[in-house]
Amino acid sequence: ASARLRKKSRWGEKTSDHILELPWLSRAYPEAQFVHLIRDGRDAALSMLQAGWVVNMIAAARFWDERVRAGISAGALIGPGRYRELRYEDLVQRPEETLRGLCGWLELDYSADMLRYHERPAEYPDGENGKIFKLLSLPPDADRAAAWKKTMTHREVADFESVAAGLLRKLGYEPAGAATPLWVRIFRSLAEKSAPGLRSVWRSLREGGFWPASQEFDLASRPESSQERL
Repeated sequence: ASARLRKKSRWGEKTSDHILELPWLSRAYPEAQFVHLIRDGRDAALSMLQAGWVVNMIAAARFWDERVRAGISAGALIGPGRYRELRYEDLVQRPEETLRGLCGWLELDYSADMLRYHERPAEYPDGENGKIFKLLSLPPDADRAAAWKKTMTHREVADFESVAAGLLRKLGYEPAGAATPLWVRIFRSLAEKSAPGLRSVWRSLREGGFWPASQEFDLASRPESSQERL
């Protein structure tokens, strides 16, 4: 309806969670084409943390790994005529060349206006979404590629790669080989093993009336527990 209102023959939709539904979407929209934008997971993780989607690097790595693998697997079933992978790094470092190639695949005419999106501020999201998408007001920035090398700590890199090094390597993003300190691994292991006992103690305190009702919480459902933050 929105496309028809603007007299457009094609329309696009971008919701990141849909990467998990590509097989179903490809059947629901048999003429649809799917563009899977893939970015170095370490850079993607920094964006996720900034947006508040995850609480730490391990959670970000799991999020990225699951969704990228889901997209690649679905793409193998959908086929190259309807599924195309696009590298974020190519988009910011060689934007015109990359967009021309994408437009050719989509059977759309390339327009230089595609790279002048930042000149149309009236179309930007505002409010809270405006903070998340603030880069829409800027042209493509090649320095955004591999930005993690300047901003991630050694432990953050180690945490991310402890989960997703295999996929990074498969996609051509070389892992840094950082290792999580031994004391951190030991502490996490102890926290994981002690969590069931802590929940049991909390339940006993609550049932015995020693825990005020106003302070009730469930250790199993709190994403920002000390274990998760570590």
